[in-house]
Amino acid sequence: MTSKVTLNTLIHFVPQNENEHEIFNINKNVLTKYFKDTTESWSKGKFYLGGQIPMNPNEEITLLKIDNVKKINEQKMIHGGYCNSWEMASVSAAERQLNEIEIILKKYQEIYELRMKNVLDATILKHDLSNLIMKYLF
Repeated sequence: MTSKVTLNTLIHFVPQNENEHEIFNINKNVLTKYFKDTTESWSKGKFYLGGQIPMNPNEEITLLKIDNVKKINEQKMIHGGYCNSWEMASVSAAERQLNEIEIILKKYQEIYELRMKNVLDATILKHDLSNLIMKYLF
């Protein structure tokens, strides 16, 4: 497990225990959709995060990039909105996918933090020191 989260990382992620399964028991359809997009001839191996930012499957997905997509969408609404119903439907689908990927990313990070805390707690470090390190890292 890595702190760098990519589309490939999320697709191949496997929870290790019941607690992780419970945390990661969420809709992951967006991962399949984004990966399928990378195989289409028009995409040149990329998917579009939230319909806005072209990314490679091994490029890091961050909350900052997700926030940037949200800002792009807000600006488009300020400057005229949708051209037609097709564009409105496309934007709506992309926003739904963006929300899904944001949830997946946060759940992955939650599990990553739990695993890191477990590793720290398993060392000779005192529990309070582990908590201090976790606060510094996250």
